[in-house]
Amino acid sequence: MSPFSPRTSDPKEAIRDRLRFYASRGHPCIPEMDTIQFLKAHGIPGHQLHYVTFQDTSGTRWYFTYFLNQREDGTWFVKTSGGSREHEHVAPQGTWADLRCSFIANEFQAGGEVFDHGRDIIRVRLISSNNRILEDTVQNSLVLFWSHEEIRLPLQAEFYNRSGELVAREEVCKVSPPLDTLLRGNIQDQQELREMSEALRKFLEERKR
Repeated sequence: MSPFSPRTSDPKEAIRDRLRFYASRGHPCIPEMDTIQFLKAHGIPGHQLHYVTFQDTSGTRWYFTYFLNQREDGTWFVKTSGGSREHEHVAPQGTWADLRCSFIANEFQAGGEVFDHGRDIIRVRLISSNNRILEDTVQNSLVLFWSHEEIRLPLQAEFYNRSGELVAREEVCKVSPPLDTLLRGNIQDQQELREMSEALRKFLEERKR
């Protein structure tokens, strides 16, 4: 078992393990572990979404989103993550949600921050282009969606207030497969994919010799 991915029943510790992994590789940064702050979290059975901020050794602040899955034994692991430096972390203008979507194996995950705009938004519904419907209740300004069903992009997001009224509707997660696995700059996953592709290329070249 990797020293950077021990089994843990604490989701926050699983995130710290991922940050230690970043530090061991120096990519995308070297986090200062004592600066980690867990800003927001939201969970549904077997899955969690966390917003985290920290500083690296150069003093730069980073903001990351972590999707976690729970194993059958109750332990947690980071399924995917993505983040950016503070100067790149800008809330989108004129939108109702900043959702990150990913397709890994047969799983679809989406989640992110909901911008209330003073309209008391408490529920968000996602409708896929193949008419699959996912819903979640807003907690800590976050929503989290997960499905094993086929979800086709783009998605239509509907925002409902406490009275059950449809307040707004907008298109989200507009990138179509297969690019959706790298949606919204999953820095760590892109880097790992590049490294795996390069290692495979070198292996195949050596086999030809």
